[in-house]
Amino acid sequence: MQPAELPYVLPPGEHLEADVVLRIPSSAEPGLYPLRAELAVTGSGADALPPSWRQVVEDVRTVTVGEPGGHLLKLVSEPQAVDVKAGETARLSMTIGTDALAGLTAEAHLISPWGTWEWMGPAAAGVEVPA
Repeated sequence: MQPAELPYVLPPGEHLEADVVLRIPSSAEPGLYPLRAELAVTGSGADALPPSWRQVVEDVRTVTVGEPGGHLLKLVSEPQAVDVKAGETARLSMTIGTDALAGLTAEAHLISPWGTWEWMGPAAAGVEVPA
């Protein structure tokens, strides 16, 4: 992928637009290939910024080669019902997988009625899903 890195300085109120060229080898198997682009604050003065501003932000685009079958992200096993009595804890889990030919990241968010948020946790969980 060209360029592999794109360093820049972005003044307030401005934006950056750049073309990225992707070359797919003729030997590439048909399939789904998630490509990750990351944006990170670096350079002198980065340590002086609040931690939330230094968080790495990423975006993913899937490149499709040929006529692939399968799914980018799929449930391998669905969550089972969980009954919890007052004062007890329980674990809610599921298994996810991918048919993609490169690893990807996934994030699950817990959704519960208003007023129950302090009883639940973690609010979100991330995982790396291997190819």
